[in-house]
Amino acid sequence: MTTYFPDDQCKLHVTVYNITEEQHKDIQHIRGNVFDFVSYLNQNAIFHSVAHPMYSVNGKLSVHHFEKCLLLFRNFEINGARNETQNKALVHVLGRLSPDLMDELAEKHQLAPLHQYPWQKRLTGGSDDHSSLTIACRYTEVPQAN
Repeated sequence: MTTYFPDDQCKLHVTVYNITEEQHKDIQHIRGNVFDFVSYLNQNAIFHSVAHPMYSVNGKLSVHHFEKCLLLFRNFEINGARNETQNKALVHVLGRLSPDLMDELAEKHQLAPLHQYPWQKRLTGGSDDHSSLTIACRYTEVPQAN
């Protein structure tokens, strides 16, 4: 799904899993505002992951947007189609988050974290393959999943 920061239309891609047709229709009405979009996903217990979070889809992504993503999202994608440096930087940043840093970001952006332990992040894998060139380069493995 594509969503946007409402103040400047910075575009984000978010992978959304296992939704119904009705949820898809609902999302189409709110996805223009990332804050409403993520709130809806959380309220409806819809698993989601911000895709290629260090790649600027429309040239507007800034450090401030990324910091807000740290407050909004629990799951971040390691991406198979993007520069590996971005993946390594993401792992580095996420691995160094702390309660104090998240408190600082929340105050700086006047945005409460949407998860109880916002410094604890999870990684998903996505090939982002639109052409069969990077198929399965990255994937998410879920032990003991049915």
